[in-house]
Order: sequence, then structure tokens, then C-alpha cells
Amino acid sequence: MPENLESLEIPSQNYVRVIAKGAMTECITKAWEKIWDSEIQRKFGFDFEVYDERSQDWNDAELDIYVSILD
Repeated sequence: MPENLESLEIPSQNYVRVIAKGAMTECITKAWEKIWDSEIQRKFGFDFEVYDERSQDWNDAELDIYVSILD
């Protein structure tokens, strides 16, 4: 790993993936509102978002949100 980067270990647990798609950052807000209004049995553990090559066009972005869920 390059010395100017930091690493973060994501704990092993169960996750549900929610896809946010659309214009940034509105698509992220809408995806989280969907999560909050859902019946997902959240663990409130370690949630994270993955930004990759699909999220580079901010007018038509796509990214994954991983929400920790109860076992």
C-alpha cells in the first residue's frame, strides 16, 4: 500500500447492499432515506459506501451502500 494512504479494516458481518444511482449527491441522500424508511433489520454496526469507476460521472453515478444487518 502506498505510504500516503491509510487502511481501514471492515469487520466481517452480514450486510445488505443498496445501490444508489443518479445525480450526486442527491442519489446518496435518496438511498439513505430509503434505508431509513425500510424494514431492514439494521445492526447499526459498520455501514460503508463503495465509490468506484461507476461513480465518476456525477450526473449519472452509481455506488453501493453496505448496511450492517442483524444475524
